[in-house]
Amino acid sequence: MKTIVHYTVTLFCCALLSAPVLAEPTPAPPHGGMGMMGMMGGGMNDQHMRQMQDQMLKMHDMMHQIRDAKNDAERNRLKDEQLKLMKEHHDNMMQMMMPMMQHGQNQGAPAGHDAHQGGGAKP
Repeated sequence: MKTIVHYTVTLFCCALLSAPVLAEPTPAPPHGGMGMMGMMGGGMNDQHMRQMQDQMLKMHDMMHQIRDAKNDAERNRLKDEQLKLMKEHHDNMMQMMMPMMQHGQNQGAPAGHDAHQGGGAKP
């Protein structure tokens, strides 16, 4: 009896694990599976990709400089410079994303109403 239960549980587990393999493939999202970047008018162009590459190369070089710094003062100065680069990059990304986020918020609101206004009681 114990063997039958063991085989039944094993068979059940195998069936559960094989279900995703046997499932129908789902179609790709309409924006090409690029998340928020797919909303930027069909994807990223070469100029944007080069800017991202430049940013990554700068950060990579900065990490090597920090690692190779001879003393703590130089290392801290380089870390501060790296932090400044990161903040600049973040600010640039937010400037690019803000119009898209605002457009998405106002899209579902009725004409003449802001998406942030609620229909409930006022405080």
